[in-house]
Amino acid sequence: MKMAAIVFAKISGWILHLFHRGGSYPGQIALQLCPMILKRLQVHGEVIVITGTNGKTSTANMLAQSLKQANKKVISNAKGDNMRNGIVSTLISGATWKGYIDCDMVVLEVDELSLPYVMEHLPIDDIIITNFFRDQLDRAKEMEQLIQSLEASLHGFRGNLILNAHDPNTVRFAHSVPHAQCYFYGAEAQATDDVEEAKEGTFCPLCGNRLTYAHYQYSHIGTFACERCGFQTPFNALMATDVAGKSFRVHFHTYEAPLDALYMIYNCMAVLCMFDVLHLEKQCAKKAFQTFVMPMGRNEILQDGSRTITLHLIKNPTGTNEVLKQIAKDENEHVVLFVLNDHPQDGTDVSWIYDSDFERIFHDPTVCIITGGSRAYEAALRMKYGGFKKDIIIRDDLKDALQAAREYPYSIYVLATYTALAPMRSVIGGVLK
Repeated sequence: MKMAAIVFAKISGWILHLFHRGGSYPGQIALQLCPMILKRLQVHGEVIVITGTNGKTSTANMLAQSLKQANKKVISNAKGDNMRNGIVSTLISGATWKGYIDCDMVVLEVDELSLPYVMEHLPIDDIIITNFFRDQLDRAKEMEQLIQSLEASLHGFRGNLILNAHDPNTVRFAHSVPHAQCYFYGAEAQATDDVEEAKEGTFCPLCGNRLTYAHYQYSHIGTFACERCGFQTPFNALMATDVAGKSFRVHFHTYEAPLDALYMIYNCMAVLCMFDVLHLEKQCAKKAFQTFVMPMGRNEILQDGSRTITLHLIKNPTGTNEVLKQIAKDENEHVVLFVLNDHPQDGTDVSWIYDSDFERIFHDPTVCIITGGSRAYEAALRMKYGGFKKDIIIRDDLKDALQAAREYPYSIYVLATYTALAPMRSVIGGVLK
């Protein structure tokens, strides 16, 4: 059934393309016809997987573009279809009718829950793990349960692990995956001694002792050590130094991240570390950073006459807090539109919004907060309980919510959960035609 799966998947993909649609439906068809289709594909080229809670899409896309700058033929799931169906769709789209994939590099963003499946069915050479934060408890369960599951699936891995040196939840894989070659990346200290945010790296994953931190970058990301067993931030990490806004240095060379945010510099460092592992010229990555366009909903800026509409995907406390920090830097008057859905892909448990520091934007420049989506009233209640004193407007319908925001003559920040992102982008696009 391999040939039939490939044929029907390719035909469905072409039909969707004709109607300017994408998605993972071709992969769904292929898996129904041939459940072992991934194993039946012949991949010629190095397979690189990017996983973790936050930063997967940006890191994967920057890596793919950097490799193209290095004249590599790359296949990647650039639109972020990172679950089983989407990964199959991506690989079949780049395969011949006989299932042969001829490229230099396959770059795959992979959802954490899909990683064990991908590990079992694809020959993976390199795995980048960005970070682990609490995320969608009803889907991914507790973070420790998720990590233990991944450690079990990676235990026999013999390739390269590229790990965030400042997250104890990723560094632990250097101890639990004994046959892998481990490489680390990070950024020099940028924050104060403590950060009042939800933290998941409180205890040593090896012995259970409380970790001590020399500093925090954000959440539990920082320089850590266990005084009992010696588990600590690796000393041999590739580090970003002289960080100033978007600019940073690595080995006396200056780079510029696509976005003025510390987490984006970590994403860039993951790419640069991967380039070291591949023995490629890092100047190719530098060029890619300079021309990189943020994926849809990742600080995507759209022009609405004389004002901007900035679209952000949010899905957990840490990622949301980093977005809120960016908004808080804007001293000009603006409107915030928060679209909260609770569909299975979002996570039906929305309690994470109470661990997110929305109070950061409860300052004078935020003239109004509008809430929308299936949990618009819950989002509004969060703003009310948080102490926002100005107007809180509830609009279930996305068009009505955007219209309410556009009644103000100010820039708009749209915060949307996963299933709200594409519909909200479509509504904005319709208005801006």
